[in-house]
Amino acid sequence: MKEPSRRRSARDINPRAEITYVPTAATAPVVYDDGDAPLADLASTTTVSLDERLEEKASEKRRVRWRRLGVVGAVLAALAALAWVIFFSPLLALRVSDITVSGIPANAAVTAEDVTAALAERSGIPLPRLDTEALATDLSEQFPPIKEAQLRRSYLHGLEVTLTVREPVACLVDKGRCSAMDRDGVSFPVLPEVEASLPRVSLTPGPATRSEDGNDGPGIRIALDVLASLKEDVRAQVAGVSVSDSGRVGLDLNSGQKVIWGDAQRSDLKAAALATVISVPGQVYDVSEPTAVVVH
Repeated sequence: MKEPSRRRSARDINPRAEITYVPTAATAPVVYDDGDAPLADLASTTTVSLDERLEEKASEKRRVRWRRLGVVGAVLAALAALAWVIFFSPLLALRVSDITVSGIPANAAVTAEDVTAALAERSGIPLPRLDTEALATDLSEQFPPIKEAQLRRSYLHGLEVTLTVREPVACLVDKGRCSAMDRDGVSFPVLPEVEASLPRVSLTPGPATRSEDGNDGPGIRIALDVLASLKEDVRAQVAGVSVSDSGRVGLDLNSGQKVIWGDAQRSDLKAAALATVISVPGQVYDVSEPTAVVVH
């Protein structure tokens, strides 16, 4: 029976060979060299690393803060520059040549040139700084014929002025002078030719016609209401309106005819009756009772 083969050693191959045993990693002795090499200071290393990290974070925060401050500063500088351009620079300054005025009739006692000259004092002021409402009030106070003024900025250098001028309807006779009045009873200057064409209002002194200051009162209101009730073609024929101290009204026509109006009641009916009979020949038209007109 054949014997099983076994692993051959180096001595089996060469009986004279010397065998040297080399320690393996598992059996080799560990030798430590306790020389003068310094040991690592773990605490110091950790501390230095943490301080550096904290310094980096602080530096980054400072950079972010300065960056933000730079952005805010740039925005503020831009806003300041924009504010200067809008409110102080000549880029949007008012120019007299760019002022336009409308709404003034040819027979008004105020002209567009008068209004432009008054606004010329604001020339050179940037438009956003102009107080248009205050300027409108100033124009109405400076020029009594102006009832209302509206101002609108017209960029880059203009101003559009739209005026409503008072319309004279009568002339109040007082102490030899005649003061033109509008429908609201406001007195204001008019041109001589306009004044000559207005019906004269004469008030008999008394509590029913004058107020305590002597410049206004129920009499003026009564006369203006009567004139306002007349049709335009009839009103054009009226030369004068008289109001007695008892409040009774009389009209003088350009033709020399007279109208007995009576009190201020039912003016619309009286005006309609007068328009109907004024073409009838006569010297006196009594419409004090509008349902029973009498022509003399």
